[in-house]
Amino acid sequence: ARAEINLDTMDCGVYPFTADLETGFRGNASYQWTILDSNKQEIFDRDVFSFASNGGIISTRKSDTLKFRTGGKYFVRLNLNNSPLNCPNVYEDTLIVPPLLEANLALGPDTFVCAGTQLTFNPFLSNVNPPVSYQWSTMGVTDDGDFIDNSTANAADTADTFSISIPTVQYDTAVSIFIRDGSGCTAVDTIQVFLKANPLAVLPPDQRICTYDSFTVIPNLDSAYWVDPIMGDTLVQGDTLYKEWFHNGSSSPFSIEDSVTINLAGMYVIRIEDSLKCTDTDTMYLFVNDTVTALAGADQVSCYNDSFDIVAGGLDTAGNSKSGLYRWSNYNPLVPDVVVGTNDSFRIRSVSSTNYRLQLYVTEGGVECYDEDSMSILVNPLPVIELAPDESVCCDYGPILLNNKIVAPAGGPHSTGGWSTRLNPSLIDNSVF
Repeated sequence: ARAEINLDTMDCGVYPFTADLETGFRGNASYQWTILDSNKQEIFDRDVFSFASNGGIISTRKSDTLKFRTGGKYFVRLNLNNSPLNCPNVYEDTLIVPPLLEANLALGPDTFVCAGTQLTFNPFLSNVNPPVSYQWSTMGVTDDGDFIDNSTANAADTADTFSISIPTVQYDTAVSIFIRDGSGCTAVDTIQVFLKANPLAVLPPDQRICTYDSFTVIPNLDSAYWVDPIMGDTLVQGDTLYKEWFHNGSSSPFSIEDSVTINLAGMYVIRIEDSLKCTDTDTMYLFVNDTVTALAGADQVSCYNDSFDIVAGGLDTAGNSKSGLYRWSNYNPLVPDVVVGTNDSFRIRSVSSTNYRLQLYVTEGGVECYDEDSMSILVNPLPVIELAPDESVCCDYGPILLNNKIVAPAGGPHSTGGWSTRLNPSLIDNSVF
């Protein structure tokens, strides 16, 4: 089987060709056209060239047209056979394709787009002859890499850049650009963008605590995952996320901890970032109730059978949506407390020395906080008086020193107290009768 390859040259990398069979060719001719690179390796990439008849990399026609997208040195190979004689032959012709208009949308190794973000394409053009016109289009891509029949090309998308916003992840997207330069040459490039669901950070609900309490915040990161677009593996990333905590807008000292224990009021934010730089944040507020301070008053000293007052302080509920109560009790470490009552003050008669505990409960925002204070009453016993036995004296006996008649308490004279008579007070002067 003999033939001659006849190549024609047109603009923009277009090469019509045909196989001219020799005179007297016998049998039924069959054709298989392939293209080799400069190292005579068969090319399987349709981004380098394609046949006009089928858009593929192999043609079985006698005549067809080559469309190159990349310049360089190529070999056109024809495998020719003549059945049923089956005397095959292989023919090659060298083709030098000059530099062609090319468009490249490659974003580098990272073609992932995080949900809720925007990606802008800025194509790299080479061998261009101005002016240049652009047309952008998009289409969905399934997890298996198949294109969804939902190609969209907006006639207004003719700028030299193209941006897509990703509100939510539904499926991967392919972005294509079609350009035409001043010489009428065209170029097309398509890139697949893998849409990546953001990791999800979930903090507990807002909390309220007392000043003496704290709260440990443990975020729920179980739903932070990534589906590998190549291997198809689902990688749970809850334990590999970068975490950063903020308190009232400022980065906190515990910024990379998995959980934090907090006791300062304010707004707490966690920001997480996965290996693809997709992020999420969540916010919780910590409310801290006002400090509760119970005031039982100072310790007191009292005489037996006297009365004394215990007065509570520290409860403030005026105009602040708080409520509270006092609880007084006398306590002994050896026995259970005995409740006195819940009034703010009590008048008590002195019987014995007693310790009193004041407990103050204040509810604010549905959370009850507590404090306690104590005071003591020291009860002194009354003095015991013993006098000398009664005496009989003559009316002209003279002055009688009454203090000499005191048997107990010993050690007089005493700083307080004195002698008196009901019938004639003037008969006693400075303890002398």
